[in-house]
Amino acid sequence: MNKIPNQQKILIVDDMHENIVAMKTSLKNINAELHTVTSGEKALTLVMDHHFALILLDVLMPGMSGFETAELLRINELTRDIPIIFVTALSEDQKQKFEGHDQGITDYLFKPYEPHVLRNKVKLFLEFDQQKRELYEALADKAEYEMELKEALKEAKQANHLKSEFLANMSHELRSPLNSIILLSEDFSKNREKNLTEKQIKRIKVVHKSGNDLLELINDILDLSKVESGKMDVYISQAFIAELSDSLKSIYKPLAKDKGIEFISNITENMPESIITDQQKLIQILRNLLANAIKFTSQGNVTIDFGRPMPGAAPIILPGFDEPLDHDQIVAFSVSDTGIGIPLACQETIFDAFRQVDGSTSRHYGGTGLGLSISLNFTRLINGVIEMESVPGKGSRFTIYIPEQLESSERAKEEERAKPPNKTAIKSVNYETSHISDAVLETISGKKILLVDDDMRNVFTLSGILEDHDIVVFKAVNGRQALDLLKVESDIDLVLMDIMMPEMNGYEAIKRIRKQEKYKNLPIIAVTAKAMEGDSEKCIKAGADQYISKPINLTELFSSMERQL
Repeated sequence: MNKIPNQQKILIVDDMHENIVAMKTSLKNINAELHTVTSGEKALTLVMDHHFALILLDVLMPGMSGFETAELLRINELTRDIPIIFVTALSEDQKQKFEGHDQGITDYLFKPYEPHVLRNKVKLFLEFDQQKRELYEALADKAEYEMELKEALKEAKQANHLKSEFLANMSHELRSPLNSIILLSEDFSKNREKNLTEKQIKRIKVVHKSGNDLLELINDILDLSKVESGKMDVYISQAFIAELSDSLKSIYKPLAKDKGIEFISNITENMPESIITDQQKLIQILRNLLANAIKFTSQGNVTIDFGRPMPGAAPIILPGFDEPLDHDQIVAFSVSDTGIGIPLACQETIFDAFRQVDGSTSRHYGGTGLGLSISLNFTRLINGVIEMESVPGKGSRFTIYIPEQLESSERAKEEERAKPPNKTAIKSVNYETSHISDAVLETISGKKILLVDDDMRNVFTLSGILEDHDIVVFKAVNGRQALDLLKVESDIDLVLMDIMMPEMNGYEAIKRIRKQEKYKNLPIIAVTAKAMEGDSEKCIKAGADQYISKPINLTELFSSMERQL
């Protein structure tokens, strides 16, 4: 669009000088810039350089008539919408001559005319032009706004991509050294060579626990960042309630016992045997709630109840549903404790990230205040709501309500369909102690393992532990070396493949191994510090049989190896 000048302009076209003077006199009080020419040809030249709000056009002129001039103005895209008032000496009885010339906004005025009639007509067209100007400016502002919005969205998308890339890199860089700390401290704490004192073993266990605490913090920050950036999808599976209850009991009952409190798990009769939901997110929610309950309870008990909404409870509208669901379509998970409770003034902000009851809470109990914020966001992702009741000094109860049957998003469905059959993605869970059964050790003992990792700390740590369990370890620092080594050592039993490596990364290495007929069924476990949302699916899609994130839990790793072998 061409910029419209602030001052409105009127063009007077008449071959008679006295007529031009008369019109200028009649319009002397009109707030507009007047331009005059004496022929149609000159008018056509002038309109190409100026934006006119109105043209007062004589009809009977030598050379090019007013009608011809108007026709040419209407043909040109730049001038076709300029209003024209024909000013003519033709009689009223000759109005039919103007038929066919009323294109756009066109009027006519017969000479001799009344000056006030001319002024009123001109004012009317100037007002119309002003409205067009305002509309033009509004459209221009809108176009500029839309362009700025597009640019902002583009920048936000790029920033989001950079943030995700940064988080992935930070995850890798933080988890890699943690892997060595956690694995070595766990291995040393077993004191297999019987050369450590009790005091040294306790210190090593402190190192191990500190490493796991740091890992938990890293996981929380990554989870929160993924939710905020919209990078977290929902993956649906069948979750068996009894198995879920047993799994949580195995983790939190010993922790409760260490604090001298009771851990109780109840499954009501009306609870279904299984539900359809995102099992990993549900487990994370319940783990966060249980960890908080135990952390803030020094006497009494912590209880988790699996059931339905209470009879007579108010209707519950879940996210993603327009109307309340029947109570037999909803499941409820309630975590209650007899701990310190939450003051009423703090209950509205307790789900905010990094917020705790007060500044002394983190100093006394530890933590960053991310657990409840993550739980709230995860609950929303699985179309649930979370409610809280708390009495200071008496305890708290957190209840989440989710649909018994959760529908997958289209993207998640596509990714689920794309997964190869009989493959599993396992995210390692770190426990305070690890126990590897004799049956597992017997299966993996003497096997040949190819360990592919560019981080010498991880290679040193993991190969040492594997060799201590009579496993033969071959090492490669990138995918290319791994492929070369497989040409020489053709009887490798299993590959532990890192993902982020120079020269050739783990994805490409796995794909190339799978292209070789003799290695189509070679067990490959992706063992990587790249632990962002979707990374496990990428590994499985590339051809890995399993995925385990660093830092590695030895029980989980050895069990995974045993399953593949």
